Amino acid sequence: MLVVINSINAKVNLKHSANSVINKDSTNIQDRKKIEGLGINGVFKNFDSIAKSSKRSDHDQTTNEIVMKLKTGYDISDVKEILNRHKSFYFLRQMKFGKKVFYVLKINKDERDTDIDVDSLNDDADVTALKKDKKVKNIKVQRKFHFVTSSVNPSEISDPKFWNINGDVLPSINVQAAWDLGITGAGVKVAIVDQYLDLDHEDMKDNLITDLHYDYVDNDNNPRPESQSAAHGTAVAGIILSKPGNNVCTVGIAYNATGVGVAVIDSTGSLSATDVELARYLSHEMEEIDIYSNSWGPGQAYGYLQVSEVLEEAFINGVTNGRNGKGNIYVFAAGNYRDNTNSNGLLTSPYTIAVSAVSNGGMSASFRSVGSSIMTVAYGEGQGSTNGIVVPIPYSNCIDGAEGTSFSCPTVSGAIALCLEINPNLTWRSIQHLLVQTSKKHNLADSDSNYQWQENGAKFQTHPTMGFGLLDVGDMVQKAENFPVLQALETCTINRQKRIRTKRGGSKSDNLNVLCSGQGTNCGTIRYLESVLVTISFRFTANRGSVEFYLYSPFGTKSYLMTHRPEDSSYHPMGGSLVWTYKTLQTWGENPCSDASNGDRPWRLEFRTIDKAVRVTLNEWSLTLYGTETSPHINQRDLINKIRGTQKILSLFDDGMI
Repeated sequence: MLVVINSINAKVNLKHSANSVINKDSTNIQDRKKIEGLGINGVFKNFDSIAKSSKRSDHDQTTNEIVMKLKTGYDISDVKEILNRHKSFYFLRQMKFGKKVFYVLKINKDERDTDIDVDSLNDDADVTALKKDKKVKNIKVQRKFHFVTSSVNPSEISDPKFWNINGDVLPSINVQAAWDLGITGAGVKVAIVDQYLDLDHEDMKDNLITDLHYDYVDNDNNPRPESQSAAHGTAVAGIILSKPGNNVCTVGIAYNATGVGVAVIDSTGSLSATDVELARYLSHEMEEIDIYSNSWGPGQAYGYLQVSEVLEEAFINGVTNGRNGKGNIYVFAAGNYRDNTNSNGLLTSPYTIAVSAVSNGGMSASFRSVGSSIMTVAYGEGQGSTNGIVVPIPYSNCIDGAEGTSFSCPTVSGAIALCLEINPNLTWRSIQHLLVQTSKKHNLADSDSNYQWQENGAKFQTHPTMGFGLLDVGDMVQKAENFPVLQALETCTINRQKRIRTKRGGSKSDNLNVLCSGQGTNCGTIRYLESVLVTISFRFTANRGSVEFYLYSPFGTKSYLMTHRPEDSSYHPMGGSLVWTYKTLQTWGENPCSDASNGDRPWRLEFRTIDKAVRVTLNEWSLTLYGTETSPHINQRDLINKIRGTQKILSLFDDGMI
């Protein structure tokens, strides 16, 4: 089928009329052709004390690479001396993120007296000796994490429509309003960190003219696929980059942006990478690239994917030094396994944006995740008689029926590209503020009635599966043009140590006070929250996936830090312990204080298990708050009242737009 889109005076209008022609005799749409490689059973290591089942151990992949960090005062000139003392290792590469430097080493098999047992390298004599070297601060044995693309297989249909962007289905993401302003993403570079990318595709080849492409799978600068089945990267790119008026396939959100192919997923749809490798992918050409769009993630609803210091430093370096100090923007798909997003360390970082999906029926997508780290949603599923999403696939072909957070994620990446065109001075934090302030509740709902909208203490509508609501591209771009300069980001951490144990199948809670005034002040001047990180140390007698955590702010805002995960219990039926950091965005804009300046209301952590045979013990927990002293939209009167100590809740909008 050939989809023809007319463009008049550079205005793109996707309303179905005489301007949209469906030619059912064309072979351009590959009916019944599925994007393959989406069902790989990827797994990843859990960083806890649990004895893993044999099934799980079989999937874990320890590598023979080591990441080494030196003590203060030592540098690469000392590495040779260290390796002379530890001849079982040789130097691979140096990785530098800002002032943090890491050295990647590999085991030298020729210098070993015994064979390498990669599964027990942490206890290996040579590794232990390296850990104890006088110049070494710490080392980490590298493991391969397994990821899969975040797509649902497309279905066979006969009448593709552009309902996800053209307003035929309400509510609309309102992209036409941005295009009407002449904003199309020109001058913005978006990295498609994904599978191979067809650089010659007729629908977007003009947007792929750059020498920044790289194929990390085959280690060359040609990310083109070798077969049509390796279609995921091309399909994702089309959501952002497809050109109008070329009679080929569809129209991208930012159809004049420049796409950069960063191939990291092989032809089967699987990505196996160490945290060092992930850091390289997400730092690729960081001086040139504006946005990293990532439509992949852990392959199942169990386990915890930990972001190591190396990868965390890569994110910090990106937001600190990328885009000439304005910060690279990292967008990730929330996943399609009905999991909790807080189990994925890539989504619990304050530097990343997690995007979930809704359907054309006004509901959360059937495959949606839940979690307090979700920021926004876009369309990713067609239900009933409505088709899925039209996307390009290799060799200038086109397919309809694509579904998944793989396609809601680049929709948001495209919207961000439009914002950066209209205002190149926006920072990575400005983009997060814009998404929070312009995403809309509408009448969206979740099929699980336990998940409801709530109004937080800053008057934002938030939801445990949809974040702040549906993307509104037009509103986001209009607000981006004159978005105010943000105050410098502040952070503080408050610790709480108290051992509390539940009864079997029971629940308990503990309070933590953020003191903002008087004696004992523990949190500086933060009065307007952005991200909040909650680090919890706990033990459980069995079935880890039955443990749930909920955080309540001083305003009563509920954050679903961790919810029931049946598959995690299946893989981890034994007792154990875990220290994990969860992220919540649900309290964005609130005043975090829990003393007299804010009503003497504490933060409350509730923990429980749905398994009547399990007990949970809370060892300790902490809050790390990110925010500023004032709202980016606070007016002078609010500021005066705040200084006088009479301002209790900051109003975010004078115009009432939420």
